[in-house]
Amino acid sequence: MKDPLKNRLRRAAGQLDALMLALDSHDADCRDILIRAKTIRSALDGFATAFIEDHMEQCMREKMNTRELAENLESALKYFS
Repeated sequence: MKDPLKNRLRRAAGQLDALMLALDSHDADCRDILIRAKTIRSALDGFATAFIEDHMEQCMREKMNTRELAENLESALKYFS
């Protein structure tokens, strides 16, 4: 599962690099800057949700009983939703 998560972060990093280049440009369009920022935020939110759904369950399962696991996953998903 680590490869899909890393791929999500690589895409977000590429988008962040593009945003930084746009900010360095003296003729950067404000709308374009805001769209790029929103895209980065969405990419990171997608990473966090995928991480919680696919990875945290395994980590938490080792340390908690089923009820605690369900409560913690629900809480984490609400935080990132």
